[in-house]
This record gives sequence, C-alpha cells and structure tokens, in this order.
Amino acid sequence: MNVHTESLAKALYGLPVRIEEVDFEAKGYHACLLPESCDLLPELARKFYEQEYFIGFVTACHTEPAIQVLYQFARHDVNHRIMVRCPADKDNSVPTISSIFSGADWHERETRDFFGLTFKDHPNMAPFILDESDRDLKPLLKNGKMLKSVDEIFPGEVCHD
Repeated sequence: MNVHTESLAKALYGLPVRIEEVDFEAKGYHACLLPESCDLLPELARKFYEQEYFIGFVTACHTEPAIQVLYQFARHDVNHRIMVRCPADKDNSVPTISSIFSGADWHERETRDFFGLTFKDHPNMAPFILDESDRDLKPLLKNGKMLKSVDEIFPGEVCHD
C-alpha cells in the first residue's frame, strides 16, 4: 500500500470500509473505498476533510442491482486520488456531504438531474442543469437491455448491498 493510502487507512481505522489499491495509470485514482453502507458517506467526508482532501467530483453509474454513487477526492500537496463507491438505497437516495464539502452542492444537484438520485438533507435539491419541467427526465438512466451488472462495470471490486 502506498504511503498516502496507508495514512488514509489509519485515519479511517474502525470504520466498516474496504480499501482496495488500484493501478493509477489504468484507473486514474490510487485506491477505491467501498463503504459497507452509503450512510457512512458524511463520516467518510469528514475524515477526508480532516486529512486535507478536496472533492473532485460526484457522479453515478446506473448498474444492476442499484445505481452506484461515485465520489472522487484528491489532495493538493501530493498526487493522491481516492474513489469512493457505494450503491444508492432502494429509494435511490444517499446522504449529502454538502455540509462538509460545499463544492459537493452542485455535483449532487447535477447527479440528481441526470440519474434521479436524492441526496438526503441537501439544503437545495433544485434542478441544476435541467429545467424544473424536466425533473423526471433522468437522461443518464439506461433501459433494461443496456443495463450492466456492478461486476461488469467494476470487475474485481466488492459490492456491498
């Protein structure tokens, strides 16, 4: 494990999170964190904040059995990028991290526009890109024929349901 991933693992000790180191050249990040539940997202975000990470982006990937929410965090002072991935709840919701990382505000709103996810306790889930009249459009959701499993999209990574 590289020194920065090891340091982060120490900061996250005791949390039910699996850390998988990956090939940066192939993936564009150094490690993938797979929390046992998306309910851990605010606590993880606080740990990232304390470790001086910034949020790179929030997005999603429509897979079977659930939409995967993807967060990327990085540091300014060292080349270290972390991907956090977890399945949305059955009601397509996850907790917001916008109270910890204010930059997550528009990322979460954009993800809601495109995938229909709800970010619980977000202070302003108004549409960000789409018009209010397109609230139910969800342009990045796949139809049944095009939908792939989590294992097909993220081979070798463990998925917690």
